[in-house]
Formats: sequence, structure tokens, C-alpha cells
Amino acid sequence: MVSLPDNSSAEAKSRICQILFDEFQALSMYVGNSSCLSLMNCDEITGFIIDIGADISSSGRIYSGYMEEKPLVYPVGGNQIFDKFLSFLDEEDKAIVEEDRFALEPWFFENKFSVSPESKTSVNNSVKSTVSLPNGKSISVPEGAFQACFDVLFKNGEFAEIIIKSGQPPKDDQADFKYFVIGATSGVPGMKVRLEREVEAAGKKITTEGYNPKSNIFALVGGMILSSLSTFQKMWVSVEEYEDSGPDIVQRKCF
Repeated sequence: MVSLPDNSSAEAKSRICQILFDEFQALSMYVGNSSCLSLMNCDEITGFIIDIGADISSSGRIYSGYMEEKPLVYPVGGNQIFDKFLSFLDEEDKAIVEEDRFALEPWFFENKFSVSPESKTSVNNSVKSTVSLPNGKSISVPEGAFQACFDVLFKNGEFAEIIIKSGQPPKDDQADFKYFVIGATSGVPGMKVRLEREVEAAGKKITTEGYNPKSNIFALVGGMILSSLSTFQKMWVSVEEYEDSGPDIVQRKCF
């Protein structure tokens, strides 16, 4: 089973199908939507998913385990938030972090970052604190930098507007739908309060769930849950089906 992000194209799904069968000689495969799989890990198959990913954030409605329409995408995620944080550092400190960014970025999100409830956070360059990094080096961080970097996610209320636009179920379904926030960035302290305030300021009051520091593996766990169901066995794309129909078979069996 392969999990793909919400903005993946049909061509990408077909290409993955082709690679798995032709190059890895898979006997069967399935391509799942990461948001749908993550929702299963929340013990739900229906709801709204707000996914704060690595390079994009998205919002979409899932009904009975399937994405009803293509999610709306906002081009800011954890990497852009971290880039904003780096912009607050002086060149020497920025170079220290960039040198080991792959290991340090998740460490900052898990141990140092927090989201301010205010709509904009100021950075005071005249007041700095020394931060010891896990690689033994140290950097100086301006006051407010750990919080202000998240302003790029909520800039001009655009992300909140996307959430509202994608979250419009029929009135008779309203009571059955919940908002779930996933993605590794969602586990940062303060994200729930800020996100709900931003959406309310844009015109809609919502209550969100999720916010797990381990939500970066939600799709993996959801895939394990899905594949363990007896009803899933007929959903696999078999090598025989691939040989008969080609890689586009994935478009008919994997939604």
C-alpha cells in the first residue's frame, strides 16, 4: 500500500502502479489518499480533514472513507514555517542550522516551537536567548521567533478561508461532521487555539480534534487498519488486473 498526498495527480497514481508491478514485481498494490487513511486512525471514516503537511496544507471533506472532491490546497507547510524561523536568525546561526537541517527541523517543531494565540507575533532582535542544539552547537534566537514563524501559515486569513470554503456539508449532514487536524506540524502547542480563532475571525466557528505530535504517522497507522479489514481484500489491485488493464486500473479501484 502506498499513501499519496492530497494534491497528487492521476498520472502520479498510475506511475506508482506501473513502478510497483514492473520494477518491484508486486503481486498486488493499493494507492490510498493520506487524508482518508489518517482519518481512519482517528476512528472515523467521515469528517473534515485539515492537513498541515511538509510543503502544503489542505482541507477537504471525507465521506464514508472517500474524499468527496479534490481538497483545497494552501501552499504553506512545515518547511515554509521553518524557513520563516531561519529568516529571524543572523547569517552565522542560520548556517549552523541549515548544515544539519534534516535532523534539526523536527527537533525544533517538537521541542521549541509554539503557536501564539494572537494574530501576529512580534520579534525582538535586541533580546536573544542561547539555544543548545542536539548536535552540540549553539545558536542565538531572537525573542518571539519560535512563535512568529507560524504567522506565515495564517497570513491574511487565506488558510482560514480555504478551511471554510471546503467545510460546507449539506445542512442535514452538519451534525455528523467533525474537523480533524493532522500533519506533524499540527502537534505544536497552541495550534488548536490559533487555528480555531483564525477560522472564527474569517466567519465560521468550529471545534477541531486531532493535534497529535505523532500525527505524521497517522496515514501509516490508518493504512494498517484499512488493510486488516476483511472487506479490503477485494480492493487490492492484483498483478492479473494490471496485466489486463494497464496502470490506469488504479484510477478505477483506488479513489
